[in-house]
Amino acid sequence: MNAATMRKAFQPSDRRRARGSILVNTAIALSLIAITLVGTELGYLFYMKRELQKTADLAALAGAQKLTPPGDSGTCSASDGPQNAALASANQNFPGIGLTEMKCGHWDPANATPASPVPDDCFIGTDDHFLPEAFPENAFRVRIKKTPATLLPFFEGNRNICVQAVAALDAPVAAFTVGSRLLRLEDNTLLPNLLKAIGLDLSPTDLLSYRGLANTSITPAGLLAALGVPVTGDLNVGTLNQLASIEGLALGGLIDATVIALQNQGGTVDASIALLRQLQGGLSAGAVAAKVKLFGNETSPGILVGLDTTGNAALNSKVDLLSLVTAGASIANGKNLIAIDNLGIGILGVQAKASVIEPPSIGIGGVGAIARTAQIRAYLRITPPLLGLDLPLILELAQSTGELKNINCKAPRHNATIAVSSSQVNVCLGRFHDMTSEADSNSSHFFTENNRCAPNSSGAFPDSAEGVRRHRILNVLGLGAVSASARVGLPVLASQAPVETNPPLNVPSSPSDGTSQTTITATGINPAQIVSSAARAVTDGILGDLGGQGLGLLLGTITGLLKPVFDILSQVLAALLSTLGISIGQTDVSLLSVDCGVAKLVH
Repeated sequence: MNAATMRKAFQPSDRRRARGSILVNTAIALSLIAITLVGTELGYLFYMKRELQKTADLAALAGAQKLTPPGDSGTCSASDGPQNAALASANQNFPGIGLTEMKCGHWDPANATPASPVPDDCFIGTDDHFLPEAFPENAFRVRIKKTPATLLPFFEGNRNICVQAVAALDAPVAAFTVGSRLLRLEDNTLLPNLLKAIGLDLSPTDLLSYRGLANTSITPAGLLAALGVPVTGDLNVGTLNQLASIEGLALGGLIDATVIALQNQGGTVDASIALLRQLQGGLSAGAVAAKVKLFGNETSPGILVGLDTTGNAALNSKVDLLSLVTAGASIANGKNLIAIDNLGIGILGVQAKASVIEPPSIGIGGVGAIARTAQIRAYLRITPPLLGLDLPLILELAQSTGELKNINCKAPRHNATIAVSSSQVNVCLGRFHDMTSEADSNSSHFFTENNRCAPNSSGAFPDSAEGVRRHRILNVLGLGAVSASARVGLPVLASQAPVETNPPLNVPSSPSDGTSQTTITATGINPAQIVSSAARAVTDGILGDLGGQGLGLLLGTITGLLKPVFDILSQVLAALLSTLGISIGQTDVSLLSVDCGVAKLVH
């Protein structure tokens, strides 16, 4: 065999070459098929995990929404409770699915999740901050453990799919106001005259129209969005108050933002917007530009108080426009005293003015949220002609406080209980801070914000410029140049222990049935008692001045002069309190809205 023959013998034939090519292609094809099958299997498992997770999420949300704040026991397995709601939701989204676990419990980011009791449980190590069957029950957990059917019998490994979801219910929140009667929008009370002081003179017809603002509400979230601050997370009031759009907010800007918020939320709001624009147009330029503090807390005054303690749950609470406008108007009044001379106290020789020292607040939050009344200071100066008498007197009404004690989301109509601590009332007579001497008769030195009637931390009214000093109340030349001075500092009504609204206040209805507001009455006193106490203190002061100056005769003469003056004072106080709309010891409480929480996924 020659070399050529040998080469031909060992050279592969076409058949051999074809057979080798088929084997390679077959191996590649089988590999691709296997990869495709494995990919399909893995894709199927990922698809199942996604569907099961979606099912768990929706089931947890459905269950949590059935929880009744604040989370009483015994409702989890009720026929209309969370477990049945979760199971129904799961089967609607994944027919035939079984839920491995359905638990009510307490969720809190601070909770340390307990270890799983089953060592090989696929949920071990899950840090969901959920404590099963712990109280108060504010959350619902769903777990699903499922082993899907395999597409490849030879595909081995752990095929268990474990998913879980925890949904928590926001704590219920309420919005409410606590106000003295001075801020009722009624004819011949302080609020219309306060508005008059800042440029808006309302007629009785206007008063009826503006009451309609009580039937229209906006939310803090809507107000913030209108101010260019869309907030969806927890609120930091301190940070918000530093934002330019809020820090420089004027009353006119607040009204503009309120109009935008109304427009954004839609509905039948044209009439309310027209009223707000009419109100804005009637205000003086100074009032429109007056700065208002929108947010406050327990230590710092503001229109809306409590948003920083409740988080975003309070953002959707409803606040009626009348409460918002009332609080804004009292802030815009600033340091302007409101003259009462033309309000039915036009008694000869009597000057009467009042001032809103701190505005009322709207409380928004959960149990423990607070709201306060306006703090009012009333000034009286009685100088009857030809009698040589001068009685500068200040009546100070500190703020009453309302605290939200309970929210009931079980009743067909949600309600809330609010405890009101009635305010302290003080009366002072004498020489006040800005009065330059014991005989200072200059009215402008008396009717100023610096003059106040408040005890120190020890409960005493100091005999100093910061308190009240002796003032010459009597100077009668016809009686041998007799003069007498006195100082009075009396806590005529102490703060009262909290009184709860009983029955609880219902959320407002339309038309109103009156069950969303009430008046809390604590122990009160009448003006005659105030005057009697002041008269005794003045007499004691006169006795100290007279000493041995023919005491009996002079004292009788002076007492005779003072009696008609104190009779006038009694009438003046009664008229003043009526004009202010204040009944000492009585506080109006109004529930604006109750939000019983929205479920949200937390894990």
